[in-house]
Formats: sequence, structure tokens, C-alpha cells
Amino acid sequence: MSRSFLSEIFSFLRGQPNHPIYHKETAGWAYVRAWRGLRRGCLPLMALIMVSTSCCCGLMIFPTILDNSPSDTPTILFFTLPIILLLGVLSGGEIINVLTGFVATVLTATTISAEIEAQTYPLLRLTAIHPRQIMLAKLGAAFNQIRLPIITIMVARLVSIAGGVLLLVLYVIVQAESAFLPQEVLEIWAQIVPHIPGIVSLLISGLVWLICHALLKPVVDMLLFLTIGLFASSFTRTRSGGLFAAGGIRVALWVASYILSQIASSFLSLATMPLAIMAGSAPDAFEELAAISPNLWMLGAAVTTSGMVIIMIVLEFVLTLILLRITQNRVEQLPFAGI
Repeated sequence: MSRSFLSEIFSFLRGQPNHPIYHKETAGWAYVRAWRGLRRGCLPLMALIMVSTSCCCGLMIFPTILDNSPSDTPTILFFTLPIILLLGVLSGGEIINVLTGFVATVLTATTISAEIEAQTYPLLRLTAIHPRQIMLAKLGAAFNQIRLPIITIMVARLVSIAGGVLLLVLYVIVQAESAFLPQEVLEIWAQIVPHIPGIVSLLISGLVWLICHALLKPVVDMLLFLTIGLFASSFTRTRSGGLFAAGGIRVALWVASYILSQIASSFLSLATMPLAIMAGSAPDAFEELAAISPNLWMLGAAVTTSGMVIIMIVLEFVLTLILLRITQNRVEQLPFAGI
């Protein structure tokens, strides 16, 4: 994969308003007519989804308030209600994530195939525009159309996860101060101090996971969905054919990812089986092994957790690049393939 290819991809994703094809695609034209009207109301629709899921989750707290005494109500409202509302924000963001993924595939699944159906793609090949730029301009224009939902997904994940963790930490601190005497708190703190390196490694791992899951994964996911549609569109001659082909590829990739996740979980279970057997047959030996270096155990867990999410994002991005390269080879041959 050449460096120039990567630089062109990121260049069109950032936007190329002076490029003729990119300008045509973003100037209001879209092969999916329903999206033209829906895009103008995209922000109110997403706000409605967020408010609806937050309100539905917020209603879950009222039975708990009614079942508790009035003295417990302020504590429940101060800690539990915000966490439930943040859960609603997260749920709304995931709903938008699923809907945007479908829209992304539909948008690009009708780009090249629509040109072929209208017999305008050979005219594009007669211009001085390279076929790769034709493909990437359409990809970048589609990415520009779903930029607002992607930002909404990022903000929803970041706010809900980070806010929920901070509220839980604050709740634990408040409960510890009310349940323990100051001397007991100092004794607990003295037990925690030796494990600070391991705790810090876990916190860094959590921060890496939050950044990857909240900021990187929405972009990588949508880029893959856009690429799947573009890939399917380059191998079909009609818009309907592109939609059916893209849907089939999405289903096939979902099945493949499910199978791979089951295989990975099986390998993980086999890898941890010796520890489970040791914990059941020789608990004293297992406790001694766990007590040798808790910091090392926590560091291993941190590296494993952050490494898995990074590997998953990298593999998804590599798959996207492979599909883009195949699509490029296809669009370069289209005018001469007897269409």
C-alpha cells in the first residue's frame, strides 16, 4: 500500500471542495433521493433520538425512588439518575451508529453503479481525472454527508462512558467516607499505595480503550461501511444491484466477524483454563501465584485490553484499504469491460 494512496484517501476524507467530482457530489446531488431531504433534518432527528432514549432510561429510576425512603431520595437522584441518563445518551448514540452505518453503505452502493446505469461513467473516463480520484472523490463526498452523525456518536460515547466512570468513582469515595472512620480510610490507602503502578497501568489502558472506542472506531467503522458500498457498486451495473450486493457483503462480514469472535473467545478460554484449574484444585497455590506481583498482573491485563482494541481497529482499517485497492483496480477497468 503506497504512501501516496494513503495520503490521497485522507485528503479526500478531509474534503476537496475544488475537485469537480467532489464538488458535484456535495453540492446537493445524491443518488439516494430520500437522503437529500433527510440530511437537512439530520440534526433534529439525532436530537430526538438522544432525548427519547434518555427519557426512557430516566423513567426507569422512578420505581426505585418510590420503593426507598425519602431520606435516600437525594442520594439516588444525585448519583443514580445521572448514570441512567448517561446510559440513555449511550444507547441513543449506538442507535445513531447503526442507522448511520446503513446509510453510509446505501450512499456509496449507488455511486458508481448509477454512473454505469446512466452511461455517464465512460464520459468521466474521457476527462483528465484519474479513476482513483473518481473513486476517492465519491468516497470523500459520502463521508462528508455523514460527518455530523459520526461526531454525534463520538460525543455520545465519550460523554456517557467518561461521565459514568467519574460518577461511579465519586459515589465510591462518598460511600467510603461515610462508611469508614478516617483511620480505616488511611489503612485502606496504605494497602493501595504499593499497587499504584498497576492501577496507573489499568487507568492508562482504560484511557486508550476510551479514545479508541469513542473517537477512532466510529470513523473506522463508517469508512469500512462506505468502502463496502463503493466496492459493491463497482461490480454492478444498476443502483438496485449495488444495494443488493452491498447488503449481501454486510451480512457476510457480520457472519465472519461473529465466527471469528467465537473462535477468539474459545482460544481465550483455553488459554485461561490452566489458571481456572489451579484456582479450583489448589487455591492456596493460586493465591500465592496471584500475590507474587499484583502490579505485573494488572500490567498484563492492561496491555491485553488495550492491545485487543488497537488490533481490532488496525485489522478493520487494513480490510478497508484492501477493499479500496480492489475497487480502484475495478474502476480502472470498467470502461473496457464491455459495460
